[in-house]
Amino acid sequence: MYRFVAFTLIALLATGATAAQTSQVLATVETEPVSSNGDATDDPAIWIHPTDPLLSTILGTDKQEGVAVYDASGQEIQFIPDGDLNNVDLRYDFPMCDGTVDLAVAGDRTNGTLAIYEIDRATGLLSDIAARTIVVGVNESHGLTLYRSPETGRLYLFTSNNNGLVEQWELFDDGTGRIDAATVRQFAVGSEAEGMVADDELGILYVSEEDVGIWRYGAEPDDGSDRTQVDSVGNPAGHLVADVEGLAIYYAAAGTGYLIASSQGDDKFAVYGRQPPNPFVMQFEIVPGDVDGVTHTDGIEVTNLPLGIDFPFGVLAVQDDKNPGGKQNFKLVPWEAIASAVDPPLLIDTTTRPAAAPIPENCNCPPGDCSDLDGMCSIGTCNPATSHCEALPANEGGTCDDGDPCTVDETCQAGSCTGDALPDTDGDDSCDLTDDDDDGDGFDDADDCAPLDPQNWDLPGETTDLMLTHSGGADGTTTLTWTTPATPGGTMVIYSTLASSAPDDFVNAIDCVESGDGSDTTAVDTQSPQSGAVRYYLVRAENGCGPGSLGQGSDGTPRAGGLCLFPGVD
Repeated sequence: MYRFVAFTLIALLATGATAAQTSQVLATVETEPVSSNGDATDDPAIWIHPTDPLLSTILGTDKQEGVAVYDASGQEIQFIPDGDLNNVDLRYDFPMCDGTVDLAVAGDRTNGTLAIYEIDRATGLLSDIAARTIVVGVNESHGLTLYRSPETGRLYLFTSNNNGLVEQWELFDDGTGRIDAATVRQFAVGSEAEGMVADDELGILYVSEEDVGIWRYGAEPDDGSDRTQVDSVGNPAGHLVADVEGLAIYYAAAGTGYLIASSQGDDKFAVYGRQPPNPFVMQFEIVPGDVDGVTHTDGIEVTNLPLGIDFPFGVLAVQDDKNPGGKQNFKLVPWEAIASAVDPPLLIDTTTRPAAAPIPENCNCPPGDCSDLDGMCSIGTCNPATSHCEALPANEGGTCDDGDPCTVDETCQAGSCTGDALPDTDGDDSCDLTDDDDDGDGFDDADDCAPLDPQNWDLPGETTDLMLTHSGGADGTTTLTWTTPATPGGTMVIYSTLASSAPDDFVNAIDCVESGDGSDTTAVDTQSPQSGAVRYYLVRAENGCGPGSLGQGSDGTPRAGGLCLFPGVD
């Protein structure tokens, strides 16, 4: 009985070419040739059996007839004549309503339809599981890759046409145990683009623009069209010769591994680091040995997992343009041959798989509950065409409460609770009812004596440093000066000067020397005291909030004083 041992993160100590050279490696297995003549084979995919690597398979497209399934020795065990299938990809454990399936998807380059298959986990054979005839919007499926989001667990398909238009579709169980799909995104690469691969852990989509180079995009539906170039054609510092074709990702632990590209124009393969910025690592070519060499490659695929007795360290599968004495086929290269062909050697990791993703919700599956989207103005409803719950308008014209104290008379309008806005005097987007500082003077309304007047916020404090200067004898004048209050309570303070013949009475026996005398801190009293008498003075600051303090008497109690009325102050 054959037993396989899992190896992880092995760096082979072998003498090989440096990264700047072109390494040479040998294919050790080739698949049976396809039955079609001319340019027929295009893209492989590799399926690993869940318990026995000997039962693993390679899928390969014949773009004139359909898709073939080969065993690990390269023998064809199934052929499905489903049309001009160009590219194929697969993923494990796709969530269905009643469990999971391994899934393979291929695209027809002529009519743009998608062929969707369940992979039998016992035999590796394919069976149709498409819910309907799905035609992509780019009218032809030239390039194709799958992507499982590490954020949501949802499975997406990317496909392209010869003009470089790319569409992203979401795949889901339609509720009957069949697979349906819906478009979620579209963007233009610029020119013909076929090779694609998505990184299920890092959330990255790589696209080969055949005459330009390799682009790195975000793979989530809302990632838009922003991109970064990884490598370019026609650049002396680049490593690609047009056409740039197939792309594949070698997974290793902790986000490490490699991005591999087919440089079709010079029959070579470029290897880059998996992590952005994807530095160039090495290049190699597949030369003749017991199996003939490889030229003009279209699609490629790689796995780090063991594949049968011949590939215990993983395998690279490539399309071969010419097969001496026969029709086109696919060649298989042991990964350790590539890893050891450069110094330092590449990683070998035979256990790492992309990290498990969350199981996405699918409202097509029982119980199909969308009630978490129910609201005063909406009702949660399942859209079977997307498998997503959606909030549809409800209670149109009915009363509702949007929870905003600054709106009144709310009603449901087109799924939203809408009402009339209360006044916002200071224009700060917070209505007067809730605004803590309506006049914007920096003082909360609760502590502001004039909450709608930005020039006043508190009563002024006490004037200080009152000084007297008398001139002119008995019939002369007295000039008073003082200092502005330390807390004026507003942007403008005016003053009233009180005079009294009694030091303890500035209420009944007062003269208003000056009232509302503006903001200057001087006053002139033209009345002199009679011979032997004394004239006493107090100065009060006033603003729009009212009269300020007159200070405290010698006994510590606040001084009282009459009011000198003047325009603007009550």
